[in-house]
Amino acid sequence: MDVVNRDLIEHYGLVVGPENDVAALDAVGSGSLTLVSLFALRAEAQYDDGTTSTGVEAMLRYSAASGGCLAAVGGRFVAQALPTGTVWGEDESWDVLVVAEYPSTAAFWALLADPAYRSAYVHRTAAVARQRVTAAVPLS
Repeated sequence: MDVVNRDLIEHYGLVVGPENDVAALDAVGSGSLTLVSLFALRAEAQYDDGTTSTGVEAMLRYSAASGGCLAAVGGRFVAQALPTGTVWGEDESWDVLVVAEYPSTAAFWALLADPAYRSAYVHRTAAVARQRVTAAVPLS
C-alpha cells in the first residue's frame, strides 16, 4: 500500500484488517467495484464547527456534492433509496441505502483524494450515526 492510500485511510478512518474495509478493496483486484452502503442518520447533525441542521439535511448536502465527484472518477450511483424494512435476515434499522459503481479501486481511491469530495465528506460525518459499507464485484 502506498503512502497516499495510507494517508487516505487515516483521514477517512477506514479499518485495516483481514476482513475489513481495505482488505475487501484489495480483494477486488483491478476490475470494477460496487459499494453497497447502509446509513443510520442522526436526528441532529454533529458538525465540529457548531453548524446546526438535521442529519437528513447534512446527508443531502453530502449527496449533492459527492455525486459530481463520483462521476468525475468514472463512477455512478446505481441506487439511492429509503429502506422500508427487512424482508429476510436480521432486522436492522437503516435510513438510507446507496449502491455506487466504480470502474476500479483506483477510481475509489481517486474519489477519496479529491479535495471537493473531502470537503463534502464533512457533511457525511456530521449526518451518520452508524454505517455499513460493503465492497462487491460482479458475478460474471
